[in-house]
Amino acid sequence: MRERGGSIIDLSSVSGLCGDPDNAACDASRGGVRLLTESVALHCARLGYPIRPGDNGGSPRTFRRRPIPEHEQTPMPKRLTRTQVEQYREDGFCFPVDVMPSGEALRFRERLEEAEARFPESMGPTMRNNAHVAFPFLDEIIHHPALLDAVEDLIGPDILCWGTVLFIKEPATPAFVSWHQDLNYTPIEPPDGVTAWLALSPSNRESGCMRMLPGSHRLGVRPQTDTFHEHNILTRGQRIDGLDTSGAVDLLLDPGQISLHHGRTIHASMPNRSRDRRIGVAIQQYVPPHVREREGGGYALLVRGEDRYRHFRSWPRPPRDMAPGNAALRDEINAHWADFLYRGASRRRAY
Repeated sequence: MRERGGSIIDLSSVSGLCGDPDNAACDASRGGVRLLTESVALHCARLGYPIRPGDNGGSPRTFRRRPIPEHEQTPMPKRLTRTQVEQYREDGFCFPVDVMPSGEALRFRERLEEAEARFPESMGPTMRNNAHVAFPFLDEIIHHPALLDAVEDLIGPDILCWGTVLFIKEPATPAFVSWHQDLNYTPIEPPDGVTAWLALSPSNRESGCMRMLPGSHRLGVRPQTDTFHEHNILTRGQRIDGLDTSGAVDLLLDPGQISLHHGRTIHASMPNRSRDRRIGVAIQQYVPPHVREREGGGYALLVRGEDRYRHFRSWPRPPRDMAPGNAALRDEINAHWADFLYRGASRRRAY
């Protein structure tokens, strides 16, 4: 532990990062001085205590810390833990993040299923893109304060919602999502956005939760092959071949929890073998205002902060389900999406 107001930090105070203080240090080849590994030093720096070996004859585990200038300090996250922020940077995703009670998630699910019953042609399997433009309950989700706090921890206080997709797998059905990267076909640059995936029903191995390859966001955009597989939920049934998926991580989520992932993180999901629907709302993506579509134009809604760049066209929030102006705009946005989602493809699906 470090002394209150003191200038020394003891390695034992960060031993929890590795589980064993001795595993957090290594013997130097000269002088027998113990030095922190880079990973532990990084964690200490993120906690506000960059460190260097002590020079006052202290114990091998004792390190002197310097005062941190205010402009160098990492702000305290609003919703995420520092570990989750670090996991996102290193792995390209983090989970689970609690953003609402399960009861609130259930109420959103009920409103979604009511909308499906009332507007089957506007909420069916081929009409699940950008429903937030025309349905207030989905507009409420993308504006949810706790969800935006988590996103702010990763991309800053000025936030636009570029789009949404409902990923719904009916119980005991073969629908799946192949290994892919969102930014392979999403024309956003620079790649500074984040996708939030909200579970409205249990998302686990049985129901076909998302699976992610840690660190794959740092490998660039990989070539994808169109398959148009009958049961593949993706527009073109696109997939990345030749992957080693042995290290894939299952993103287990309860209703009201989210995962967050980078647009280059390679991910997939298997069929739903459970007796319940697997319902996910993907906000794809939240972006800071400095990003833009490669060819200009496009649509995005400011959900927090300020947009000083005005790269995108916006719209009024929906006053009621399928208000005519919002419904027409949703169709316009989806037509724009289809142009880039199917660019260069040999065929088009209905979504």
